[in-house]
Amino acid sequence: MVKPYALSRFPVRRQVQKSLFHPPNEPALLFKMAQYITGTQYDFIALSDQDHVPMFWTGKFLTYREVTVADLSASALGIGFGAIHWIAWSSDFTSYTELILWRASCIYMVAFFALASANYAVVAVGGKALLDNMKWRYFANKSLYLLVAVAFPYTFSRIATVTIALMSLRSLPPAAYEVVDWTSFIPHL
Repeated sequence: MVKPYALSRFPVRRQVQKSLFHPPNEPALLFKMAQYITGTQYDFIALSDQDHVPMFWTGKFLTYREVTVADLSASALGIGFGAIHWIAWSSDFTSYTELILWRASCIYMVAFFALASANYAVVAVGGKALLDNMKWRYFANKSLYLLVAVAFPYTFSRIATVTIALMSLRSLPPAAYEVVDWTSFIPHL
C-alpha cells in the first residue's frame, strides 16, 4: 500500500506508552517527606510520566556515597546558618522570654543538623551492606522518621528567630536614631 504524498513527507507521531513504574503500595506521608528531605524522592516519581521536572528534583544518585556527600554538605550549611544566630547570644532582648526563646531556637537549629549529619554518617559508613541487614535497615528507617519528626520543631525555631528579630525593632537603642554625617567617612583629597 502506498502512502499519500502529504503523509509521507512528515513524521508520523506515535503515542509513547506510559511507564510501568507504579509502587506496589503508596508510601506513608511521613516516609515520603523523609525521602524529599534527604533528596532520594526519585523512587516515587517516574520522569517519563511527568510533564515537567518536579520542583526540588535532585536526580537519581547512583551510590550511597553521592547521597551522603550531598546530605552532609546540606547539613554543614544548616549548621553554619544556625551558628550565625549565636552571634546575638548575649544581646539585649526586650523580655526574658524572648532571650530564652532565641537561645533555644539557636541551639535547636544547630542540633537538628548535627542529628541529621550523624544519621547520614551512619548510612555512609555502612553503605549498602548496612542497609541489606534487616536490623540496620529497621534502625535506618526509624532514624529517618525521627528526622522528619524533629523537622517540625526546626521550622518553629526558624519562625521564632525571624519573629524575635522583627520584634526587636520596636525597642531600638537611642543610638539607632542618631543622624550620621556620612560625608565624614568619605576621604577627601
